[in-house]
Amino acid sequence: MAWLCLLFTPTSFASTIPPYTLTRQQVSSPPFTDLAHLLEHPTQLRLDRTPYSTQYHARKPYLLTEPDAEYANTFDTLPSPPCSTITPLPKVPVSLTSIPKDYGYTATFSIGNYPSSSSSSSSSSSQSGFNLLIDTGSDLTVVTSAACAHPECLQVPHRFACAASTTCTATTNHLDGSDRWVQGYGDGTRANGTLVRDTVRFVDDRGGTAIELAGQSMLVVDQPGLGLFKSYGENVDGIVGLNLGGPVVSPTVLQNLQRLEMSWSKGGNNILANDGEGRGGMGLMSLSLNKSLAPREGGELLLNGIDTSRFEGSIYWSDCGPSPFDWTVLLDQGMMVDTQASLRQDVVPGTERQFAVIDSGSDGIYLQRDTYNELFKRIPGATQMASGYWRVPCQGDTVLVLGIQGRRYRISYHDWVKKPKVDSSTTTTTTTAGEPMCQAKVYGSSPGPILLGATFLRTVYTVFDFSHPGYERIGFADLA
Repeated sequence: MAWLCLLFTPTSFASTIPPYTLTRQQVSSPPFTDLAHLLEHPTQLRLDRTPYSTQYHARKPYLLTEPDAEYANTFDTLPSPPCSTITPLPKVPVSLTSIPKDYGYTATFSIGNYPSSSSSSSSSSSQSGFNLLIDTGSDLTVVTSAACAHPECLQVPHRFACAASTTCTATTNHLDGSDRWVQGYGDGTRANGTLVRDTVRFVDDRGGTAIELAGQSMLVVDQPGLGLFKSYGENVDGIVGLNLGGPVVSPTVLQNLQRLEMSWSKGGNNILANDGEGRGGMGLMSLSLNKSLAPREGGELLLNGIDTSRFEGSIYWSDCGPSPFDWTVLLDQGMMVDTQASLRQDVVPGTERQFAVIDSGSDGIYLQRDTYNELFKRIPGATQMASGYWRVPCQGDTVLVLGIQGRRYRISYHDWVKKPKVDSSTTTTTTTAGEPMCQAKVYGSSPGPILLGATFLRTVYTVFDFSHPGYERIGFADLA
């Protein structure tokens, strides 16, 4: 879902997290040279911050001591906290399903606890089958209310019945103290509803519970305006926000993941749940996306781990920007246009040294309108329509290049231009010379920062590191 810029004073959440072992690789370049250790101890390693951190990173400074003996001449460390002896949590793979037309990716969830129809009064069931959009560009988990009778609500296949769940309770937002909230998104849609808390579960490929998040804050939509069916079709029931945090409600999903521990009291089943002290918790999630439309084969969200089979070479890391809520990276070199006819890469004005939001809930790349026009003025054969939007030749070789933290990531022409459709005026048009023209997956409707959505994320393996609140970072690697 397109991201909305909200700038607020950071909450006190970070201060409630126990201290972690903090390490820093003593090199000036980002490549990580000890991936095996990171995989074994995902919550105990931190990598080097490049020189950009000093100038642009408005978060916590590093506090370094003498090198630890085990990592002498390689790492600086802080003293190990009491929680460092907690048994590491396992990796949890979450299969993703691609939404048709490359609009995003969903994972399956169950929500709530409902009295069972069986004779046992102690048994209960959950409302299952929720296909929620995986969205690193927003913080709220959003579902549609079963009590909403508006036609837009009735188009959503799975709707949440809070009144019937024995664990659903009302909650309030942090800004005005009410239980109502309207969440606006950059594409003009909005989620208008009631704030509640209930149990949300990640469902595995066998239909069982992979992770259980008790007391998860949610926005239950009971008014029109979100337009899930219009935007995504019949296979999307809501949104799961995987942003770092937000000013509206807590806990967010990532905050709950940080509090996870193994639970041994779920009917004899061992599952990951946040019903204890949560001293260990998760600190990593990795994202791999592809274009397969088969159910659960659109990629993988790997929680608490990194899958080395999905990428090659090193992971290159970038600090998150100054916002305490958003997954952002610095485009230190901006966005560039690379054509075979040009001997150099032309930087698009307005993109250099800008922060960009990593937004898996958006299908393309979103720019402010002026920047969008500057980009397409540099695309060979591009034509501006009467609406102000641009079309490009359906065939071409122009590569979009993103300069992030000293490295350049290339997006090929067929990855950022929509494929032509036969007899479809929505994706193609023709010039006066009869040449077919296609839509691009780059849009000029961002309300603020640059948004890097699935168009970019499908070209890299992405790792989100939130193991040390205040020191979050994002890593990119070449796909295998």
